[in-house]
Amino acid sequence: MAQKQLSPVPALQLILLACCNTLQAAEDQDWLYVSLHMSGSSVPGCSGGDWKLQWKDKVAIEQGPLLDLLDSYSAFDNSHEHQGARVSAQLDANPVTCRDDEGKVVLKAQIEPLSSEPSFTLSLANNPAIASPFVTFGSEAGTCYLTMMPGGQQQLPVMVALDSRMLTPLSPMLSFDEQAILEGFSRRYQFTGIVAGAPAMCMGGEILTGTLQMRFRAGPEDPEVSMEACLHLAKDEIRAVIAEGTPPGGSYDFESSDYQVLDPSVQLGNQTMVVGQHPGKAELTVTYQRDGKTAQASVAGSVVELVSINGGQALPELTLFDDDAEPRSDIYVFDLDVRPSDGYVQLYLENNILASVANTATSVQIQPIQPGTTQLKARTLCGTELGQPQPINIVKCNKQTRDKLKQQAKQLRIRIDNISKRITDLLSDSEFNRAADEIKQTTIDMATKTAESIISTLSLAQSQKIDVAAKTGVQLSRTIHINNQAIEITSQAWDIGNWGNDAQSAMANSTDLQGYVKPGIGALFLLARSAKLSLAKTYFEAYQVAEKFGRDLGLLQGVANELAPLITLLDQLADEHEKIMQKLKRCGQEESQSGEPDQDMPPPPKKRKPKKQPEEPELPPENEPTPPTAPEGDDSGSDDPIIDEQPTKRSFGLACQADSQDPAKLARQWQHMHKLAIAQQANITEGQQNLNKMQQQLDNIEQLLNQDDLSSEQLGSAIASYQSQADEFLLHHAQIGSASLNYLENTESCDEKFRVDIDDLRTQY
Repeated sequence: MAQKQLSPVPALQLILLACCNTLQAAEDQDWLYVSLHMSGSSVPGCSGGDWKLQWKDKVAIEQGPLLDLLDSYSAFDNSHEHQGARVSAQLDANPVTCRDDEGKVVLKAQIEPLSSEPSFTLSLANNPAIASPFVTFGSEAGTCYLTMMPGGQQQLPVMVALDSRMLTPLSPMLSFDEQAILEGFSRRYQFTGIVAGAPAMCMGGEILTGTLQMRFRAGPEDPEVSMEACLHLAKDEIRAVIAEGTPPGGSYDFESSDYQVLDPSVQLGNQTMVVGQHPGKAELTVTYQRDGKTAQASVAGSVVELVSINGGQALPELTLFDDDAEPRSDIYVFDLDVRPSDGYVQLYLENNILASVANTATSVQIQPIQPGTTQLKARTLCGTELGQPQPINIVKCNKQTRDKLKQQAKQLRIRIDNISKRITDLLSDSEFNRAADEIKQTTIDMATKTAESIISTLSLAQSQKIDVAAKTGVQLSRTIHINNQAIEITSQAWDIGNWGNDAQSAMANSTDLQGYVKPGIGALFLLARSAKLSLAKTYFEAYQVAEKFGRDLGLLQGVANELAPLITLLDQLADEHEKIMQKLKRCGQEESQSGEPDQDMPPPPKKRKPKKQPEEPELPPENEPTPPTAPEGDDSGSDDPIIDEQPTKRSFGLACQADSQDPAKLARQWQHMHKLAIAQQANITEGQQNLNKMQQQLDNIEQLLNQDDLSSEQLGSAIASYQSQADEFLLHHAQIGSASLNYLENTESCDEKFRVDIDDLRTQY
């Protein structure tokens, strides 16, 4: 493609211009005049966050021949050393309020503008590889104060930047040639896109509209006008507005789109006094004329009137906690009446650390943060106060909640006192205290009498004629230890059981039935009857003591059973009372308004101090203990007596090893012991029944001995029948003795435990 040839004259002119302009660039500084305007979207999902940024300044040219600018990536750059002072960009952003699905405020953000020196670069070099020519702009335009509910703040820098190479392409595209540099240019570009550097929750990230104007050595300027004004006014408010047109020397004319709303009737040069006439919305426009050319600028405005908040009624007391003294999960919403109905009004607190406030055109939402007193105020978006401040009092809980909690605490205390009285009555009952005082001695008596009822069984080990102990696996020593006292073996049961053997021996060794055998057997009979009577007396006394022990233990168990649910309920009520008191404390009810303790509050109940509970040992089965089996390898036919000269060390007092102050556990422990006592009574009753059978056999023999015509055959038959019954009696007696010994071992040392457990109950309740 052939290059376009310049005519000789224009080419010479360009050479002369370039030569002359080299000197001019060095001596008389040329400037690039830049005007930048852009506006952005609001924050998605929130209200507010929409913004505007304006910047206007002159930018220094790179030193050197003008045409060299076409190869420079910093042809115009306000970082050149001869730039001088830079003009700050002006950022105006509406506050952000974000809510959750329930309407509760979760985030608030507000940008405070910052005066800083923006950067600007215009590259004229033609390099498609890096998308040059290009424009870049960057400014730290403010600080964002981000508040996250229920607490916590952050401060974030607000950067506003654009780059025509990436996120914000210009329309039309940038393009420069020698003529544009030598003769100058005045161009206007538009753009949209994404603003870089802005915090996402502080302002919208999308550029909705953008305008870039650049002028360089372009002969007579086209007029431009700007009008920096905030025109959201209160009714009857008057505000001065100043417009600025360039180049100077032109005329100004101010007009309103609705003079019933904004009235700029009073004008003087580039100033006008705007009056807010009636509620509504309007736009103020200034027209600047110079040399037959015009420029315009407009500002949207409104006039608002605050009619009422909460229908004109005083705001109620606001609370941090709900009716149950729990943190509030909702927010307070009050009606807001503004004219026009969509007017721009901002509500705020005089002390904004006490609560967060947000509003729409029809309602105001308040979320309390901490107690205190402040005022709710309203203002236009330009800061003019509206209406009268509304007093706000924020407390932890309102009076109704405090009174309700106090009443609940009193009712709980009454129930606690009643239950405590019932517990005291139970523990003060005369029968309970008699049983509690006597149970220790009864336990000792029971152990002694039980021992006496079984020691006769121990003599079975000495019998070489009837090996009942070996047959039943009963292993008993000659001496047992009860309450640290040794009780020696007696031979009542042995005497009863072996009477038949002695009688049979007497008959075998003599033929004189009337003269020798009968009197001898009679003497042996009296000995057996005496032993039977003695054993019967022992059984009777053991039964009486066991019966009294079981009766008293049953009474104690009954009290413990009744105490158990009462204590559980008492603890539950005490816990509820403590929770109510904690809620009252949360409501600040520890002191009255005068600072003195609240006299209406019931004193807290004395909570029992729980004793550290050890693990309860596993209790033995509740059924009657069975005699132990014979050791493996035992020779039941041995004639040697089964004697354990060194008693095996036993773990006594298993039923009394549980240590607990819990009445429910004590009741279970005592119930187990009560069943043991009932089983022992049954054992003794069975022994008495067996003894009665022996009595019948003795009665039969007594009748025979009283007969004059008694024959040897009759007496021998009666003695043999008696001996058979005696063998069965000794077997049952051995079994009863073994079971009684197990019972004795289980209840050993209970006397001391009873005293400790009962004393603990009395002390604790």
